[in-house]
Parts: sequence; C-alpha cells; structure tokens
Amino acid sequence: MYRVFVLLLLTIILFMGCDSDDNGVDGFTLEDVETRSWSIQGIDEMEATTVNGMINCHAILGDTIIAEITKRCTGYDQADAEACIDSIVVTDSIADNRAYLIAEMPGGGYRKYSTDFDIMSSGSIFIDLTTVNGVITITNMIAGSQLHTTNGNLTVSDLEGNIFGGCVNGAIDCEMDTLATGDTVILQTVNGNILLRLPSNVSATFVASTAVGTISVAGFPFVEYTTTEPDCRAGTIGEGGASINLTTAVGNVTIQAE
Repeated sequence: MYRVFVLLLLTIILFMGCDSDDNGVDGFTLEDVETRSWSIQGIDEMEATTVNGMINCHAILGDTIIAEITKRCTGYDQADAEACIDSIVVTDSIADNRAYLIAEMPGGGYRKYSTDFDIMSSGSIFIDLTTVNGVITITNMIAGSQLHTTNGNLTVSDLEGNIFGGCVNGAIDCEMDTLATGDTVILQTVNGNILLRLPSNVSATFVASTAVGTISVAGFPFVEYTTTEPDCRAGTIGEGGASINLTTAVGNVTIQAE
C-alpha cells in the first residue's frame, strides 16, 4: 500500500486548452464551486489528485464522503474565463473499495487553472492525496495516510495509524494523536523543516537526517541514541515498537513530545 517515495521532481506536459499567447489573461478570476458525495459503504480508501490546488481532508461523523470542489480559471474578463473553465475536468469513480477524485486541467501558457479539494469523511478510511502546486492538510484521520506534494507544505493534526508524507519544496508539520506498536512514520522533503509531534509516552525507533540543518529529539522521558552524527541521529524512544524515518536535505528535523 505504501509506495516507495520518489522525490516529486515532476515535469508535467498538459494540453494548452483555450489559452492565448497575450499577457493580461489573468485580469479576471472565475471560481466555480460544486459538491459531490458518496456513501462510505464498501469504501476503505480515498484517493484525490490535483495539479494546481490545495487539498484539505478532515473527519466528520456520518456515513457519507463529501467533497467540495473549487475550480478556478483566469481570463481577460468574465466571459473569457467562462469560455475556458470547462477545460478543467474533475472525475470520480469507485473501484476495489477505493474512491477516486481526479482533477485534470491545461498547463502552460498565460491562463491560470487550479482546483482545490475540501474532503470530509469518516476518519476510518485510508487517505491518499497528491498535488503538485499546493498545500495538503489533514485532521483527525485514524486509518493512516499517504501524502505527496511538490511545492507546498504538509500539515497533519491528530492522526492515528501509518503516515507516508513527501514533498520537495515545503515544510512538514505532523502531529500524531497515537503511534502504536507496528505503526510507521516516514516523512521526507528536500527544502524544508520537519516537525514530528508525538505523545510523550510513545515507544519507537527513529532515524532523522539532514544535510544542512539541526536535529533535535526533545521532551521524552527516555531516549537512547545509537547514532549522534551532525547530519544523522538514530535511536530508541521508550521501548521501541513503532518506526520513524525523517529526512530533509535543507532544513531542521525535530521530534517533539507533547
């Protein structure tokens, strides 16, 4: 389920749609909002993918997945933007107990397209979220998550279960409500800090590394180090049990008890 992380140095080649080669095409921004929903019955996982746009996911009570979709397109004026906003195509489907929500849009040229997703669901489904230019935020999910962005921060609050988070240009702030024996935390970025906040009574092995920055493990009653190099620290918090791997190239790495 957890893909091997390949740093998202993406080259995206998309169709130009109805763009003009003249500047000034971003003088007006049109926004189109719609809501889609699915019964959670039979769905164990949710995958959402966009290119330019943020993704927010948080838990709610109930047996329905709700997605608020915000499409944006620039134009010389309202009529020009209205003629092009349908170039953004958002599809949804369900297969093999996984719900899919995918936004496709033109790229290149002067016209700007974006699509945001605001997803509300029971916290008991696994979340797989991907964007290229945008932040990802998740709150109160308890079945684990996989998060990828190229240009943007990752912010996670009150998570339970496994997490795999990766970005290129962005910071990662991850708060785990619990981290049980056998759970895995893998957080990787290139340019950005990593902050992992854990309960003070957590038990886990950890490896934290940075090429340019500092590494700190603070606030836990017991920490035993096996490696204390300037660019890498490894060891055990408590009795071990969970697994933590944090990596950045340029930035600080902090594992903090709360």
